[in-house]
Amino acid sequence: MFKRIEIDQERDLEDLVVKDPEAVEEGLKYLTHQRHANGKFIDVLAVDGDGVLVVIELKVGEEDEMLFQALEYYDWVSSNRDRLANEYKTRGKIVTEEDPRIILVASNFTDRLKKAVRYFEPRTTLMEYSYLSTKGGEKGLFCKEVINESESGFVPSVSLESALSYINPDNVKSACKKVHEEICRIGRDMEPIPRDGYIRYKCKNRVVGDISLRRTFFHVWWYKGNDEWDSAKLESLKEWNGKKAKILKAYEKQYRELGGN
Repeated sequence: MFKRIEIDQERDLEDLVVKDPEAVEEGLKYLTHQRHANGKFIDVLAVDGDGVLVVIELKVGEEDEMLFQALEYYDWVSSNRDRLANEYKTRGKIVTEEDPRIILVASNFTDRLKKAVRYFEPRTTLMEYSYLSTKGGEKGLFCKEVINESESGFVPSVSLESALSYINPDNVKSACKKVHEEICRIGRDMEPIPRDGYIRYKCKNRVVGDISLRRTFFHVWWYKGNDEWDSAKLESLKEWNGKKAKILKAYEKQYRELGGN
């Protein structure tokens, strides 16, 4: 149904992100691109659904250096967040109390970069893109977050309460806790591992799924098969109740395939 279109120039990828920032992440709003910072230029500067500034670095192929380029821009954005909030106040509310984020967008990422991001601060999101066309000639940019299934090395866990404290509204926090409880009830071999920013669910030391935490919502991730992951953005129990049958079925399927009882 879809044909992949190759993007040869970084500026072409930049144009696509500028035109449709929500192709990268739901709720993302474009602020500016090629903004001068520390003697260089930020590919795209945006604000997310929580009002947090986002530095977006783009590459059409694998390039580990993009992580360190983004960090340079992050440093400038973090130091100038009040100025940027005032400059772009007509384009969206910017919460200056929150540290900015980094999103890296590329066609693929090396294992070296994926491993580096696991231990990197500030937390960085990896998004792999595809530029697709339909038989009818419609074209669109599609991005999916890279989930690090393997975990070599030690990543400290935290208490569930500590992990959930990242969420501000009590009703969203309560909904997330309910989702967590229902996932844990799938089986006795389901191992929840709360960490800063997310909760990982494992069975026999293999990943079943994740809940990634944001200030005012959370994403539930599940395995689709063929190295593909899917997610649902949730803000309430009502939304969860409408989707949980599908999501829990996917969790249970992965759990059983990994040998869970």
